[in-house]
Amino acid sequence: MAEPGTLFSYLSAFITIVLAVAFADMAASLHRLIRARARVKWHPLPLGVALFVLLTLATLFFELWTLTRVERITYFQLVWLLAPQFVYFLAASAVLPDKVPEEGIDLLGWYMAERRYLLAVFGLAMFLDAVGGILDGWPYFKAHPDFFWGFFVPANAAVFVMLAIMWSSRRVWVHALALLALYAIAYNGYGSWSIRGAPAVVKA
Repeated sequence: MAEPGTLFSYLSAFITIVLAVAFADMAASLHRLIRARARVKWHPLPLGVALFVLLTLATLFFELWTLTRVERITYFQLVWLLAPQFVYFLAASAVLPDKVPEEGIDLLGWYMAERRYLLAVFGLAMFLDAVGGILDGWPYFKAHPDFFWGFFVPANAAVFVMLAIMWSSRRVWVHALALLALYAIAYNGYGSWSIRGAPAVVKA
């Protein structure tokens, strides 16, 4: 039998690489926009959506802690575990332009033209993540049905409704209100999250 923590180290390293590449892609896209800022017509809406995607990636680092209880994983379980991370990477890669053409770019116009692909892959990633959360946390949900039916299901349903509204509408104010609702749902769901563990250095 492997030493305690070795499977977690293996899984967390693998998933962290995928998430780190997603972070790096977003940072590189933002860097290119800032460098070419004179040719960019800025708008807060696409930046707000990009920030929401970035914060969602941050929640995935918190979710890694649940892997500390994993004692065995099969090939297909590993594929299923990586599936949402891969799709989140696609969303992170799509949330900001890959380059700024010489003639410049209208950030809002670009977002509206690309929003359906972005929101589709982001919604798919969140769906896979939610299904994985149900499968992994079913013993807890079974013991706490009030939390499952009173928060988990309504919160996820609300997220998918907001994404569907943003996918279908081209009205900026609709996107702004839906995005604010997504931030409110996320704060309500993740605002109290924390991780407890032993410090790296134990005081004498």
